Amino acid sequence: MKGDYDIIEIKKDNINLIKDLWEKNRIFHQNKTNNFSYQYSNLNFDERMNNIFNSKNIKYYKISAIINKNNIVGYCLSIIQGSSGELCTLFIDEQHRNNGLGHLLVDKHLNWLKDNKCKNISVNVLIENESTIRFYESLGFKQNIINMEIPLKKI
Repeated sequence: MKGDYDIIEIKKDNINLIKDLWEKNRIFHQNKTNNFSYQYSNLNFDERMNNIFNSKNIKYYKISAIINKNNIVGYCLSIIQGSSGELCTLFIDEQHRNNGLGHLLVDKHLNWLKDNKCKNISVNVLIENESTIRFYESLGFKQNIINMEIPLKKI
């Protein structure tokens, strides 16, 4: 592992260990998009995790975290639904970026998804998040479908 970093696995009983970073990721996306910030403003960590852990369609999940000096500085959460894998959320704290930590987490999850016989692996990326699109392209992901929406603000 790089320098002073370690990877740990997190079970759903300890999911709150990544809650603060998840919230930073939510705020990052809320600020990154011009048209859909309202979609991120109402996201709730507990609801999102409950949807994952209580879904009948999700067979398996994997949550890995990067630790530096006893602090979690990044995480990746992936799921398997049927024979499809998805990288649901990845976040590295800003001061620890550009050290290859995201690559380490994603590689670990891609191997897990492949070992579990996933026939396809996907990730959703905010269209305005060009650096993250380039990051996933560097790992072999290709753009497939562009989802288009009309931004309808909730009243």
